[in-house]
Amino acid sequence: LPEMILPNGDVITESMAMLRLAGEADPEGKLYPSDMATRVKVEGVLGLVGDLSRAWRPALYIGMRPEAFGYPTSAEWDKEVKDATIKKVREAFLSNELPRYMGCFTDLLKESGGKFLLGDDLTIADIAAYQQILYFKKGIADYVPKECMDPFKEINDWMERVISIPKIAAYKAKAK
Repeated sequence: LPEMILPNGDVITESMAMLRLAGEADPEGKLYPSDMATRVKVEGVLGLVGDLSRAWRPALYIGMRPEAFGYPTSAEWDKEVKDATIKKVREAFLSNELPRYMGCFTDLLKESGGKFLLGDDLTIADIAAYQQILYFKKGIADYVPKECMDPFKEINDWMERVISIPKIAAYKAKAK
C-alpha cells in the first residue's frame, strides 16, 4: 500500500490525495495549477480517469470476487464457465468502453492543442490518466492483450510525451 508521510507525521494512503499534495508541492505551480479555471479542468480529467477505472472494475473483479456480481464464488464456479464469462465481460469492455474513454482522452488532447491533456504543461491529470491507461498497455489481465491500445495513436503518442519528461524518465529508469 503506497503511503506518504507529511512533515507533521500524518500518514496519507489515498492515492489521489497523494497526487494532489505532490502537485501542490510543484515549485513551478504547473502540476496542480492554483488558478481556479485550470484546476477545475484538472479535476474534470481526474473525474474522467475515475470513470474509466469504475467502468473497468466489474471486468476486473469478476475474476476475483464473482459473487459480488451474482455469480458463484470462485471455489463453487465451474472453471470453464468462469473463464468464458470473464473473457466475455473483458472483451465487451475492450470493444465498447475502452474506445469510448480513449475517444474522450483523444478529444481532450485535440481541444487543448498542446502536448498534454490540458495544454502544453504536464498536470496531475496527465499523471493519473497515464497510470490508468498504462495498465491496459501492460497486458496484465487475462483476455486484455497489451495490443488493445494499439488503435489509439494519439493516446500512445501522448503517453510517449509523458514518459519522455526527464524527471519521469529518470524515475522510471531507476524503478527498473
